[in-house]
Amino acid sequence: MPSADQNARCTTKLVSRRSERAWESPAEVSGLPEGPRRAAGAAGGATESCRKGAGELPERRRSSRSPRGTVSGMASAPSLLVTEDANGKFVVKITDGKLETSHVVSVPSGFGPELGLGGVSDEDLVRVSFRFLLDREPATSILARFSLDLISRYFPEYPREIGKYI
Repeated sequence: MPSADQNARCTTKLVSRRSERAWESPAEVSGLPEGPRRAAGAAGGATESCRKGAGELPERRRSSRSPRGTVSGMASAPSLLVTEDANGKFVVKITDGKLETSHVVSVPSGFGPELGLGGVSDEDLVRVSFRFLLDREPATSILARFSLDLISRYFPEYPREIGKYI
């Protein structure tokens, strides 16, 4: 049977993890409205370990990105639709479940050969560049409008790594 101190620590950790706020003491937790404590208690396994007297919560496993940009455990990679508009820019729509983002991308003249990818079409270069970006950040973090040559400012490895995506 856990002591009152262990129960207070467990409750404090559950509430602070759930609401992303670090609590100073168990006294602060008791002043919370019932909602956050109830939501924290619904967390499942972590609550059970406290009830059993473990005193400490197990570490939460963080999901990691797989090589193709999907979060481990998800069914598939985001889908990309790349189309060229009348102005020579590319409109990229990324769909990942219910989330959809849209981006307008330009490709500087001669950019493919500059990267050592002279035989790759601009459309394919945009597609593989987005795969590169999705391996490093979520679609919602990708700029809405940009030129492909801007990628190397944020990701210096882009020029040497992009060939691996062809």
